[in-house]
Amino acid sequence: MSEFIKDIIVDEVEDNTRTDFFVSSVLSDFSRNRVKSWIKSGELLVNGQQADPDQKLRSGDVITIRSSLEHPSSNIKAQNISLDIVAKDDDFFVVNKPKGLVVHPGAGNPDGTLQNALLTLDPGLVDLPRSGIVHRLDKDTSGLMIIARTIMGYHYFVDQISNRNVSRIYNAIVSGVPVSGGEINKPIGRHLRDRTKMQIRETGREAITHFLVLRKFRFHSLLELRLETGRTHQIRVHLANLGYPIMGDRTYGGRPKFPKDASIDLIQTIEQFNRQALHAKKLSFKHPRRDEMMTYEIGLPKDMEHLLDQIANEKNVTS
Repeated sequence: MSEFIKDIIVDEVEDNTRTDFFVSSVLSDFSRNRVKSWIKSGELLVNGQQADPDQKLRSGDVITIRSSLEHPSSNIKAQNISLDIVAKDDDFFVVNKPKGLVVHPGAGNPDGTLQNALLTLDPGLVDLPRSGIVHRLDKDTSGLMIIARTIMGYHYFVDQISNRNVSRIYNAIVSGVPVSGGEINKPIGRHLRDRTKMQIRETGREAITHFLVLRKFRFHSLLELRLETGRTHQIRVHLANLGYPIMGDRTYGGRPKFPKDASIDLIQTIEQFNRQALHAKKLSFKHPRRDEMMTYEIGLPKDMEHLLDQIANEKNVTS
């Protein structure tokens, strides 16, 4: 048994959200029933007062949780799911997450996740928050993730990411051809109508993405992106707002569009590409125990390579 302590300040974009829904979405290791039990027992307070599960939250509300419980990772079962381990250290793993793998259990995904796989890879991760997961990738985004293996490493990496000391580089294949690279500095918050989505909002949290154009085609581009902040769906939202949605991103890019004279092969490839063409290719960070920079890089996965090849085969490269 251990004590779970958490303070949460409610974002303005979360106005009018139920307390139990909000807390269980922010603390996705815990079920809504667990959150309701905290509220009922008085272990969860809103602005220092006992709350109701369906109480509507307002911006600036402070949620305080003080609970004695088994660590939430102990409720996650270990499953034998193959993982691509890029690096292994006493304090961390670097994992190449494939497309389609959810990071941790949640609504609609009770198991079969990266977190389930990690508990088989290293059973000691049961003692760490989120089994050592310190940042996320969307289900259909592939690429590199840091997994802490010690409690010291967990707090170290969370702090390093929070202070923007971890470099995260992505590749994306997008519709459209930007003239040049640049910086996207637009705040992101929860969508007002669709709570599963994010959007550019003046009242949202600061979000900064830097991008370079690596290759230009007639109607598409290969970009390199560096995250300065790490908001949910940040790259996808920023690029769609800029007018260059990521290929395959049905949530923010809509239905696929084709050049008027596109070949059947390209049309079929685009139609069959069923995830956002986004890949976390490079991680750089200082080792938690040594004064040494660690850098790991992984190439594009086969499905993105194939998509890029089909685009290039149209003989429409401009640079």
